[in-house]
Amino acid sequence: MLKELSIKNYAVIENLNIEFKNGFNVISGETGAGKTVLINAIEMILGARADSNKVLNDRSVILGVFEVDYNIIEQLNSIDIDVENPIIIKRVIEKSGKSRAYINDMPVTVNLLKQIGDALVDIHGQYDHQLLLSKSNQIKLIDIISGNGSLINEFRKYHKQFREIEEEINNAVNEAEKIRKEREFIEYAYKELSEVDFGNLNESDFNNRLFELEHFKEIKERIGEILHLCEYDENISLVKTVEEINKKIESIKQKSPRIENIKNIFDGLSISIEEVIGELTAVNNELYYDENELNELRKTAEQIDRMKRKYSMDLKELFDYRKLIEEKIEIINFPEEKIEKLKKQYNETQKIIYEIAETIHNKRVEVSMKIAKQTNSTLIKLNMKDTSIKIGIDFNKEKIGTNGCDDLEFLLINKYKPQGVPLKDIVSGGELSRIMLAIKDTISKYDPVELMIFDEIDTGIGGKTADLVAKLLESICKNKQIIAITHLPQIASRAGNHILIEKNDNISISVIKDNARIIEIARMLGSSMSHNTAIKHAKALLKK
Repeated sequence: MLKELSIKNYAVIENLNIEFKNGFNVISGETGAGKTVLINAIEMILGARADSNKVLNDRSVILGVFEVDYNIIEQLNSIDIDVENPIIIKRVIEKSGKSRAYINDMPVTVNLLKQIGDALVDIHGQYDHQLLLSKSNQIKLIDIISGNGSLINEFRKYHKQFREIEEEINNAVNEAEKIRKEREFIEYAYKELSEVDFGNLNESDFNNRLFELEHFKEIKERIGEILHLCEYDENISLVKTVEEINKKIESIKQKSPRIENIKNIFDGLSISIEEVIGELTAVNNELYYDENELNELRKTAEQIDRMKRKYSMDLKELFDYRKLIEEKIEIINFPEEKIEKLKKQYNETQKIIYEIAETIHNKRVEVSMKIAKQTNSTLIKLNMKDTSIKIGIDFNKEKIGTNGCDDLEFLLINKYKPQGVPLKDIVSGGELSRIMLAIKDTISKYDPVELMIFDEIDTGIGGKTADLVAKLLESICKNKQIIAITHLPQIASRAGNHILIEKNDNISISVIKDNARIIEIARMLGSSMSHNTAIKHAKALLKK
């Protein structure tokens, strides 16, 4: 519950402090006295967007003292905000637009204030009922009361998978159709690219072997000539010449240190010549000529060169492109297999979706009947015995949405509209206000929030209906703290704590009792009756 509200330098209020009681609190005052500013201030400390245009002087300070239940204390403690009851929420708003938030003087984020605020206060304004006229908000409300949160999350997970598979099927069908149209080119390209085994082809080795075969005769002849010069030519045998040179160097190396060094160099040269002869001999022995192989290599080289030019790709790109073509050929040859596999997944996921949706639907039906029954009971108390609420729920497997397969809407039924009409089509403001209040009365039984604030929800009603609304609010306050801003004396007279806001040079606030309260109730009754009659009527209202 809200125990105290302090406002400094905000809107038309320079300095104001209000204490609230448990049960039914009412706030009254002349139009423009600043009553609605109080609601704005409460919204500020609950995380609403700060409005620097309403800041007086340099900054506004709004502070609320709340008595909260254990769950909120535990929630704050779990994020290292060590608090006990009561908790003090403060919002500081600078003229520059900057704002800061605190809980028990510990800095917190505005998002945290919103989370805590949702658990602390339920605010209902004179236009707030518009939210309940929306079908999407109506189904959210039923789901909250039904406890469908985890089921909805599970449904949405499978619903996302379902839509993704559906998209895959559409893409697969479109791709298969597109490829079928390209079939002739794809099959020709696949046949052409399959003539060469790109995967096992080493371009460097391939080119070397082709070059070797094409120049085989020349290579063989030159190696033969070199070996002949090195070993077999009687006139200029390189081996014999080296041997002769070696002998001569050997004979004089002892006679000069410099010759010794030359001998070492020449020994190295001798070894190199032997290695060259050995390598040439090995190559000569291994060289072979195969005309068929040469023709095949030439054919492959021509194919590769032609495909490089045709597709403007190098060898690796041709290999990758052929892999892509193979995949497309697979789709051409086996399109139904992939699509059927996806359709099987689609049907399995759809079955799961329907099962979850039916569970959600059944819980919605059960809760909707209970909500309608309790709301209709309240409508009788509000002098609307010929009017009732029905919550229509249609389960349609053909319309799968993110919240299930239900089309849900609150309907008004009376003798003129026995089939029911959506609440959004109700024309009478007074009738709509009573219906919304009845629904909120029912909702409050399921809502753990302990404070309900009503900001001039009495617009459009009066007389006996106003008295019935007052009784209903008085009934709600047995389980909730209520703060109501009102212009109706019937409602004001039912409150256990009456707060009067007046505007002279400054805004003043006071808790009124006894004679002061009689005078205020008389003022609220209007100027159509004499002062004495108004006072008498005010006293009668306060005695009820």
